Amino acid sequence: RPRQRGEGQIRERLIRAQRQGDLDVETVAFALWALDQNPALASHLAISIQKPKADGTAGQYNPAIQLMRLFKGADARETAVHELLHHTERMMPKAFQEAIRSVWLTRYTAALEIASTGEREALALIPFAMAGDTQATNQLRQAILDGPLNYEDHYALVNPSEYWAVNASALLAKRFDAKDSIWKQIAVWFSELIEKAKDLLGLESEAALLRALKRLLDPKQTSGEGEYFVSSRMLYDMGDGSLSDLDRSESNDANNRNTPSPNPTNPNDPQGNAWTQLKNRVARLLTPQAIDNVLYNFQDKYIDLKRIRDHIRAMGGVITDLNDAYLGEELYHKRLAFRVERFLSHEVTP
Repeated sequence: RPRQRGEGQIRERLIRAQRQGDLDVETVAFALWALDQNPALASHLAISIQKPKADGTAGQYNPAIQLMRLFKGADARETAVHELLHHTERMMPKAFQEAIRSVWLTRYTAALEIASTGEREALALIPFAMAGDTQATNQLRQAILDGPLNYEDHYALVNPSEYWAVNASALLAKRFDAKDSIWKQIAVWFSELIEKAKDLLGLESEAALLRALKRLLDPKQTSGEGEYFVSSRMLYDMGDGSLSDLDRSESNDANNRNTPSPNPTNPNDPQGNAWTQLKNRVARLLTPQAIDNVLYNFQDKYIDLKRIRDHIRAMGGVITDLNDAYLGEELYHKRLAFRVERFLSHEVTP
């Protein structure tokens, strides 16, 4: 039989799962509050509560069949809202989607530039994973689970969809936590105002996410009636026909991706051109010179001195503690840091 869908079904299944101990009380309360803001967020959405996954996955959203899966026992409060927000991606007009993709791209390339060598190699898998490379997807997942990447700092960067769901659910969580206190609500309002001001000044901000949330939570702009999806593309779909790792087989079976893929070699195609620019940007950031620049600017300004020392040793030269300039610089900065710390603790803090 066909799945039951819509806001009423989502509420009923969430409440039942909480009653049966399958979902945490706070997870359900947060999700129900989100639906209170605009029931249309769950238009035509189906839900399935399933047995825990071995890899610890808390939830999934399948865009092809509009199904939100939540796994029993997951204690991440934002899971249900996170998956609900994935469902809303196609409720955004194109301009809102492109703004979020642009912010994601800025954050992703910024992370590449300051990453360690190991982190950079793992982050460089992202464009390939987005393009449907199964091996890259598995390697990226492993890098987040076992290092050198970590969930808190890097999961939101794996594609624009996850950037949206992770950060927008965090913004909503702050509003949810403030719902019973006028002072907390004022603090949240002020923090969001700062984000908008930063955007006006051209600084990095979450303003694009806030604008999307404002539209989605407004029943007049997002009613769930008629064509409830105003875009045919998820946020992770950069226009190259790529799929995320969310149930590719079901997506293919449902034949739900009818938008033509752009030609990445055609300079007049802005979607394909943007995707090409991203991959070229990653390639530039992985050159030996770029890695040297990162080492110099963020890790070791004396990397050249270290290489000269190593070269002298390779030629048979004798380097001792007395004539090791690199070691001298390293020890000098450690001594300086110790003296500053001692001054602050003994002279300033008292």
